[in-house]
Amino acid sequence: CRAIEVRVTGLGGALCKVVADPTSRVCEVKSKVAAATSTPAEQQRLFLGSCELRDQDILSEVTPPSSPTADVALVRVDPEWQQCFNMVSIAGMQLAVVPPVLRADRAIAFAAVRQNGAALEYAVGELRGDAQVVMAAVQDQGLALRFASTELRANR
Repeated sequence: CRAIEVRVTGLGGALCKVVADPTSRVCEVKSKVAAATSTPAEQQRLFLGSCELRDQDILSEVTPPSSPTADVALVRVDPEWQQCFNMVSIAGMQLAVVPPVLRADRAIAFAAVRQNGAALEYAVGELRGDAQVVMAAVQDQGLALRFASTELRANR
C-alpha cells in the first residue's frame, strides 16, 4: 500500500501536507495535522468535500480510490464550544451552567438531552420547540416532555 498525501486547507488557503498510511485512522491524521499546524486534534473537523471525516474512519475507505492524494478542509472548533459539548455529553444536566449563547447551540443541547432527557429544562425556548431535541429528551426520560414548548406538548 502506498502512502497517501493529505493536503489540508483552511479558510485562508493551504495549511500543510501530511503523509499517512492508507490504513491509518482519521484520528492519526489529525495528530499529524496538529504537529504541523499547532491546531489541537480535538479542535479539528476535517472535511472531504462536504462530508465530515470521523475519527474512527480509515483513510483508504474515505478517500478517492487509488489516488495518492486527498484534499481535505480543516475547520477549527472553538475550544469553549468543544469543552461545553464534551461536558454535556458526559453529564447532560451540566447544560444548566453552560453560557447562554452556547445553551442555544442545537448540537450542545442535543448532546445534553441524549445524555439526560431532563436537561431539556435548561435548553433555550427555541430548542424546547425543536421536535428532534424534544424527542431525544423524551426517549431518555418520558417526564422531560413537561419541559417541551406548549406548541409541541399540544401536538400529540
